[in-house]
Amino acid sequence: MHGSLNWFRFLPFASFPQVKGEPEAQLPADKQAQIMMFRGHWWLGRPPDLDGWYTDPLILTPNIGKWQSEGEEPLFNKVFTQIWEKAGKALSMARKLVVIGYSFPTGDFATTRLLLESLRNGELSELVVVNPNDKVVDRTMTLCRTKDNVLRYRNTREYLESLPVDVALQARLEMEKQWQRHQ
Repeated sequence: MHGSLNWFRFLPFASFPQVKGEPEAQLPADKQAQIMMFRGHWWLGRPPDLDGWYTDPLILTPNIGKWQSEGEEPLFNKVFTQIWEKAGKALSMARKLVVIGYSFPTGDFATTRLLLESLRNGELSELVVVNPNDKVVDRTMTLCRTKDNVLRYRNTREYLESLPVDVALQARLEMEKQWQRHQ
């Protein structure tokens, strides 16, 4: 699962100039219901654009009302609810879980619930936590219902250096492939 980075939706504003005397461009229907993941870059105060349309970042913040705000946005709710459900299924089947850099803030009830419900049988054979904070590591172990077979690394470099070379290379290539797909 990936955090709140690089999710965008189209805005109804064309990034190309309007031709004088021509009707204003309308966002195509297929783009109105689209949420995508790509590397959006702000340039000189202008939002990222894709296919000639400005985009707007979508963010799921780790807070109490994570799911309340999206009730007003059916598109937002439709997409992220499905992703959240898939994450729950994947977690319930996982035997190994790697948590990198997430602190599981106490106000993030949605993520806490997802972990507690998905890992209720405590069947993880290995938990890897990459975080320098001992309290975060303890909280992660509690939420994942495991105290056994926990590997802890203080930073990403330490974790990646622990991996066999072929696994680390494969992970890097997969990340690059994902980025290329979403550009």
